[in-house]
Amino acid sequence: MTIHLESILQRVDSWNLKDWLKHIQSLHSRSIDLELDRVRRVLHRLHWQAPSLVIVVAGTNGKGSTVAMLEAIYRSAGYRVGAFTSPHLVSYCERVRLDKVAATETEICQAFVQTEAARSGVPLTYFEFGTLAALWLLQRHRVDIALLEVGLGGRLDAVNVVNPDLAVITAIAIDHQAWLGNTREAIGAEKAGIFRYRGRVVIGDSEPPRSISERSVRLCCDTRVSEVDYHLRPSGQGQWHWEADSNHWPDGGVSLALPGLPGGSIQRANAACALAAVRLLQDRVPVADYCCWQGLQDVHLPGRQQVVAGSVERIFDVAHNTSAVIELADTLRRKPVVGRTIAVFSILADKELATILATMADLISLWFITRVDNDRATSLTTLAAALSRNGNCSWQSCPEPVSAYQRALGTAQPGDRIVVFGSFYLVGAILAVLREDTAAA
Repeated sequence: MTIHLESILQRVDSWNLKDWLKHIQSLHSRSIDLELDRVRRVLHRLHWQAPSLVIVVAGTNGKGSTVAMLEAIYRSAGYRVGAFTSPHLVSYCERVRLDKVAATETEICQAFVQTEAARSGVPLTYFEFGTLAALWLLQRHRVDIALLEVGLGGRLDAVNVVNPDLAVITAIAIDHQAWLGNTREAIGAEKAGIFRYRGRVVIGDSEPPRSISERSVRLCCDTRVSEVDYHLRPSGQGQWHWEADSNHWPDGGVSLALPGLPGGSIQRANAACALAAVRLLQDRVPVADYCCWQGLQDVHLPGRQQVVAGSVERIFDVAHNTSAVIELADTLRRKPVVGRTIAVFSILADKELATILATMADLISLWFITRVDNDRATSLTTLAAALSRNGNCSWQSCPEPVSAYQRALGTAQPGDRIVVFGSFYLVGAILAVLREDTAAA
């Protein structure tokens, strides 16, 4: 590969991250075979060797949060941790974190060079290329633990070329039906594709689809299920206990006191799932109880019911499917404000728009609708028509996310709150501007 690498370097010597992203987006072919043999071939050419421990996380909602919690716990315990997640909010570099720090553009570009050389004409999708580059970068930094978030589904996802020491499945809900199917059973079957024979499994959904449970049994997996083998219980004053029955854990029963956990019930479920993963791997990577507490205390979850306090409270949430929006709505109801709740909203066209709007209708006094910069974005015309059909909704149309947010800020009065939700692309575009403003201040 050395000669080919030299020719690649000559061709892309002046490329920056933007150039590389444009290049890998151009590689995608709609006729591409979505089986994983191509990805395995390129991974082999990269001479990839797995770190000491690999955890793969799949699910509909909560994957990225669960990875962040595992990352924080293992870092608190002193391990070198690499994480690969998607999509990003503000910068592509966020997709690869090394000891909780995003990779630099230079590091990402170096990984892209190596992947392009190894590819040597093998067709790859945008996500497959990025996954391979991330794996190369994690190997280069010699991490002890690799945390890999599945991008879509599981069975045919590029991350599934790696054999995990532990497979985690978070909450299962209806999303990406065109790819995964229209039922929780069908979606669960795709997610369970990350299981391995006699592998270890943690299921964070307390009512998992039968397709997940059956595959776990068929593969003789060592499995732990939420609300069966472990529980998270409130203990008063915002405190929680994670409890495990001694009959179901190799190191006996345990009860861990935890700090107040971020977000609503879905984040508590994610935290419980992360703790189950840590306990199930105690024989491989020991973690003291206080490291679990400290890790969850330190975890930062941007864009996941992220609150910016002020006279006008602002909440940023990437909720983009019905299940996640129901969770957001529950949080808003539990924490009412004296004034209005104003929404800044956009969503991709393959989502359940009518159901999502109906879920939030009684909570939102005024909508600022916009269109995100994505080919799959729902048009302003479609959004306006859907709101009009939803009853007495007040709304204003804005051409792009930042102007929608600025108009919402200009309209809001002290005591109001602004909720930005519906899409990673929407939340990311606005958070990018907020970071720039903070840096310039």
